Amino acid sequence: MLLLSVMVTIFCFSAEVADESDNTSGRFFYTVVSVFYPEIKDMTNEEINELYDSLPIPVRKLAHFSIFGALGVCSFLTFVSYKKMKYIVRCVISFAVCVLYAVSDEIHQLFVDGRSCEFKDILIDSGGALLAILFLAVFCIVIKKIKKKVL
Repeated sequence: MLLLSVMVTIFCFSAEVADESDNTSGRFFYTVVSVFYPEIKDMTNEEINELYDSLPIPVRKLAHFSIFGALGVCSFLTFVSYKKMKYIVRCVISFAVCVLYAVSDEIHQLFVDGRSCEFKDILIDSGGALLAILFLAVFCIVIKKIKKKVL
């Protein structure tokens, strides 16, 4: 259920027309930056927009990376429980689901006003999922080894 809810969330973000998506990104940016830089609350909208526009693309694409990282976590947690498959196969399937969803997400955006399908976004999305899956896979292996030593 959690995996599906993250997929629905991504779909809803992708269904936003370009202006709506920019507004959502702007609100996300403002919320995150206000935590680390409280002075932003004293800035005008024009200054905030200028600050947002001046950020390098990797920082602006952090939302893509993060939400697909969450998708990777949910996918891993879903598929890691299938004990009849080898561990590596479960991890690969988990990642494959994320990559296929990233591709379908970009194709979906072709049909939304002002949005586009970009290969670099597929790479960013897949990278977020891969990092999350690798982290969890290694974490689980380490925990399993520690348990063997203790028992």
